[in-house]
Amino acid sequence: MNNFRALTLPALPSYLPITLNDVGRLVERCVCSPWALLLCKLTIGIVSAYDIHQTVKYVEYLPQMELNPFGRWMMSLDTGPTCRLQQTACFITAKFAGNFLCLALLEILASWKKHIATGVAIPVAAFQLGLLVFLICANGPGGD
Repeated sequence: MNNFRALTLPALPSYLPITLNDVGRLVERCVCSPWALLLCKLTIGIVSAYDIHQTVKYVEYLPQMELNPFGRWMMSLDTGPTCRLQQTACFITAKFAGNFLCLALLEILASWKKHIATGVAIPVAAFQLGLLVFLICANGPGGD
């Protein structure tokens, strides 16, 4: 009978209370994980590529569809045929350069302090996921 008591587990309720320290350790483990930074950078890059793809795909409708006033101003700088890819060259170049700069700065920051880089990358990746939802849910020309 004594052997049976030695094999019993402690009562389950003692494992249930989760403290704020437990949550903090879990968040710290996730943020400090090298996979978290890689996942954020992949998310930023893939969503940026999709955004540029959509820009090129709907270039004819872009002057009417672009919501960003700064983007509209950049499109007005180019002197190409109306509603053609040449007219949006400055705009597309700025999008690519901004995405490249963001990823390069994250990489530089990661070589200095990886946990800070991840803390910066998580909100940027979250914003990019919001942009992806907007791009997918927004009705393109002709219901695309």
